[in-house]
Amino acid sequence: ASIGAALHRMGWPADAQVLAGMRTHPIYKTDSDKARLVLEEIERAHGHREPAQLASLQVEHILPQTISGAGASDWKAMLGPMWKDDHARLVHTIGNLTLTGYNQNLSNRSFDGKRERLRDSHLHMNQQVASEEAWSPATIEKRAEALWAEFVRLFPVTGSAPEFEIAVTATRA
Repeated sequence: ASIGAALHRMGWPADAQVLAGMRTHPIYKTDSDKARLVLEEIERAHGHREPAQLASLQVEHILPQTISGAGASDWKAMLGPMWKDDHARLVHTIGNLTLTGYNQNLSNRSFDGKRERLRDSHLHMNQQVASEEAWSPATIEKRAEALWAEFVRLFPVTGSAPEFEIAVTATRA
């Protein structure tokens, strides 16, 4: 038996289970150091010819931790009628986080204000954020899925659990 099979028997999650669970997991709230590590490793994987000093950057919540100030009405409109629920559910997820040297300047600005600043960033992940037209719950969830998929590609847990492989194979047939 393989190590992966033994880990699965002990309850170790398959990569697909990690992806499903992490899409809305509040990683920043539960362990901000792990959130930083995930973001740094994903950015490093892009292999920049002139890499940024990631250790000097801060973790930024694109959707602010608190919706207040001048940008509050813009955020509420962008999130929609369920803005309080969506904010609480998504604010600390990986899909809403990035690395920046402008954390204090970005603060509670509207998405348009943050996007303008992030356009000037040398980080690949910030260029992706800046390319978005809006920062909606769907956008945050889509980005979370993409970031976690990239992380699992870089650091596979143990592959697929045997029963998951069987289920996937059966649905493809």
